[in-house]
Amino acid sequence: MRTLAPMIIDLTTSQEFKLTLEPVDSSDVYPSVSFKVEATVSMPSWQATIEAKECWFSYESLNYFEKSLKHINGSSEGSASLVDLDGTPIIEITRLGNEISTRVTAKDSVNMGSSSVQINGYAPEIAQIIEKLRDYPKWW
Repeated sequence: MRTLAPMIIDLTTSQEFKLTLEPVDSSDVYPSVSFKVEATVSMPSWQATIEAKECWFSYESLNYFEKSLKHINGSSEGSASLVDLDGTPIIEITRLGNEISTRVTAKDSVNMGSSSVQINGYAPEIAQIIEKLRDYPKWW
């Protein structure tokens, strides 16, 4: 176990969509880190928030997500997924032309239920997410 800096990654901070990763725990036995993943979609007539209190991601999955984002940022289509240790895509970003779709999913560990939020946006948001991940003080 490693002492984690309480630095929250604000991946998106628009008025309509907020997506944050807050470090919770880490393991060097299986190179991984857990984050609280919180997503809020705010529309004029409704708001939805989901929170996954402790999502475990391998360092490899985090690195692959960042690499995939860089790829779709330089392309006109594609997708990037941040997959937890169980293989479930927690954050999925799909690009088609200048539009993107972001889906964030939270599920329980015994497959009793899940919830997700999805919002459409624009391609320049990908570069903002890449910048936030790049600037995060990684130890992996």
